[in-house]
Amino acid sequence: MGALIRSKVVTAEELYATGGVGPILAWEKFKDVIQHQRETVWGRDYLRNAEFFAQEMLKIKLRNDPSFKNMLETYRRTLKP
Repeated sequence: MGALIRSKVVTAEELYATGGVGPILAWEKFKDVIQHQRETVWGRDYLRNAEFFAQEMLKIKLRNDPSFKNMLETYRRTLKP
């Protein structure tokens, strides 16, 4: 999806309207694993469009609902052991 936004096939807002919170939560859940894979196996560009997509969705979500920042912090804390 990030590649589609970068190449201007669709706008981030159009994709956000189809369920923008899911990519944010997925990125938060798996970013440490992906970062490890970037450092050890696949290189720095591994899943870069997925990260970009999640970041774009987060920008829109926070613009539409600033209170989500607190919810996201709570979610992040629940993911940490």
